[in-house]
Amino acid sequence: MSGYLIHAESICKTRQKIIVSREQNMEHVATNAEECTVRHFKIDGGVITGPKSIRCDYLLLNDDNPAAYFIELKRNGKISEAIDQIWATIELVKRELPGYIYHGRIVCKGVNKVQASQTVHKVREHRKRYKGSIIQGTNKLEENI
Repeated sequence: MSGYLIHAESICKTRQKIIVSREQNMEHVATNAEECTVRHFKIDGGVITGPKSIRCDYLLLNDDNPAAYFIELKRNGKISEAIDQIWATIELVKRELPGYIYHGRIVCKGVNKVQASQTVHKVREHRKRYKGSIIQGTNKLEENI
């Protein structure tokens, strides 16, 4: 079975300094100050097409410091649902990314407070399962990669 990423074309330049994932007035902005080798993919409707399945919106890879950022831009504030989408995408592509740390990034319009305890449990589970972090921002999330 060939992977999803092997034939996919990155939507950023190889050593691009600023990488933006944007939808519906929400954005994740990654600063690549060290000009590492990076790749950026539109996952939902890009690399993965066809019948709607659970998957995140974008994937950003730092190939020099093996880290994968699974990015979900979520209108409805359902953080737990966003984590499920990130996990489903990790499971689809993890064979293509051995040695990478898997991070989840969620940008949403607001946060659904009812899910707080379930979300905390899932963040802990993510750390155990994938050794990475999950960070959530409202409308915009900026970070150095």
